[in-house]
Amino acid sequence: DGRRYSHVLDPRSGWPVQGFASVSVLAPQCLIAGTGTTIAMLRGVTEGGEWLRQLGLPHLCVDAALQVSGTLEVQ
Repeated sequence: DGRRYSHVLDPRSGWPVQGFASVSVLAPQCLIAGTGTTIAMLRGVTEGGEWLRQLGLPHLCVDAALQVSGTLEVQ
């Protein structure tokens, strides 16, 4: 039906997370970047980006409407 599903599953519902189309995080270790990305996606559009900002992790978020936000510049 034209709906895209994420590979990240919400453990509370068992369904793919909704809200973000993509979250990218820069970190010194890939474990931190991957964990930050996954948790931000689970927190959703209203909390995920702000959570990453509070942690000081550079990030780029794209929501389902393809609106871009975050602390990284798109070139």
